[in-house]
Amino acid sequence: MSSSIVCRPLPGSEPVTRGAFLIGAPHPQERIAVGVLLRRRPDSPGLPSLAELSARPFRKPLSRDKFTALHGADPADVADVESFAQAHGLDVVGHDLAHRLVHLAGPAALVAQVLGVQLIYAADARGAYRTYVGAIHLPEQLLPVVKGVFGLDTRPVARPHVRVQAWPAAAPGWPNTPRPFWPAEVAGLYQFPPDATGKGESIAILELGGGYQQQDLVDYFQKIGVPLPSITNISVAGAGNQPGPSLTASDVEVSLDVEMVGALAPGADIAVYFAPNTNYAFIQMLAQAVHDRRRDHSVISISWAETEESWQPMGLEAMNEILWEAAALGITVCISSGDYGSSAENPPTDGWAHVEFPASSPYALACGGTLLLAENQTIASEVVWHEATGASGGGASAAFPVPPYQEKAGIELRSVNPGSKAGRGLPDLAGNAAQSSGYLVEIQGHLMPVGGTSAVAPLIAALVARLNQKLGRRLGFLQPALYQIGDTASALRDVVDGNNATAAWAGGYTAAPGWDACTGWGSPNGQGLLKALAELAGP
Repeated sequence: MSSSIVCRPLPGSEPVTRGAFLIGAPHPQERIAVGVLLRRRPDSPGLPSLAELSARPFRKPLSRDKFTALHGADPADVADVESFAQAHGLDVVGHDLAHRLVHLAGPAALVAQVLGVQLIYAADARGAYRTYVGAIHLPEQLLPVVKGVFGLDTRPVARPHVRVQAWPAAAPGWPNTPRPFWPAEVAGLYQFPPDATGKGESIAILELGGGYQQQDLVDYFQKIGVPLPSITNISVAGAGNQPGPSLTASDVEVSLDVEMVGALAPGADIAVYFAPNTNYAFIQMLAQAVHDRRRDHSVISISWAETEESWQPMGLEAMNEILWEAAALGITVCISSGDYGSSAENPPTDGWAHVEFPASSPYALACGGTLLLAENQTIASEVVWHEATGASGGGASAAFPVPPYQEKAGIELRSVNPGSKAGRGLPDLAGNAAQSSGYLVEIQGHLMPVGGTSAVAPLIAALVARLNQKLGRRLGFLQPALYQIGDTASALRDVVDGNNATAAWAGGYTAAPGWDACTGWGSPNGQGLLKALAELAGP
């Protein structure tokens, strides 16, 4: 880089290296792919703000053509970044205006020099990865243009939220003892509209590793008497449907997600996106799903997350902006709130309360967990999921303030951590997730019970697809309507017993009438929710 070019640090670009130790340096010729996220067009009128989206539920979503023309990247900004890269010897791989990403590549030594960092290899409890020291540096004229640079850090950015239970699951004496359910049983208990299958809807499932076996799907859907759904696998950044030879949490996650959505919305088109578990790939995958013009998804299900503090600031902001775009485009994004209660960590590393992102985004429909008991095909009991092996994630965000839809409902939650400010409270609603009352799924030729809030995101995604079909319109950014409906007993079943206290020093949150930070507004009554939403939406 020429010494005449003045470079400055890119805000929020310092890596998160908590608990890591140094291994060594990458080979100078190791090829590194880099994604540069750009601002929206400077002449853009701006996306509808969170306040605007919150004030008017069911607003008409932006068209994809209008979005790209008004809110995508400026071709002039793309040209500036590409010229900078080429002038310094980096390869320009491509760009996408809607995604606002410019993809670059080059040898490690050159990339490090151009971006002003020291590349290293490090390791923590989850394995080895590449990262860097210091902040990324860019020429002054590019700093207003660039929102983030991704790809230098390959640390796993999220984890699945699954709990596998030993089989047989139930002791004699049920219904007083929890036992696992078939997905359709829970749909019946939650009164999903029975005459809807999600037909005409498109659901995206996002995965950061693992895979499913096709024969498992064939066997499973035959067992439950449902025709094999339409499922398309989509590769992002070289990843694909790759189940391992031995059972992993990632494989359990993928099989659970696909079988839950397929069982509960078999008429929908299902697209499963596979990406490596890095911030760059996660951002690419979310952007690709949100802006998929061909499939035009109405619902997205994500069961991967990590504590807010584990996210690089520019990565958290980038993901949140794409979720904002999803809201403007009329896409409902269902995200599991976590399986570790108020600590959001297993084992807790600091004793304080945390919440997980991207569930904590104000644009995400955060899905918590309950423990469900049934008798004679009706709900006998439902409490906050809190067992020795896991608990419903929830609490107050440290990254996002209280959103307008929660303010309007009189919800201003402060974290149980001392000195905390009020923040976005999560979850928004909940569903059966306990390890002891999970779901029967087929994995590697075996039927096994699986729990975790990972099951609730696809459960709610399938419900939203059914509701969309019945309403003849997209629910889209559902939270403002959900918080207006609030504690309407016929639409949402209030869960008032239990807690999610797992933070050793800070404690946690306790269920109470109305919204709480354990299960949100509670579990859904699908037909009651359909009626309430139809009345709220009007003609």
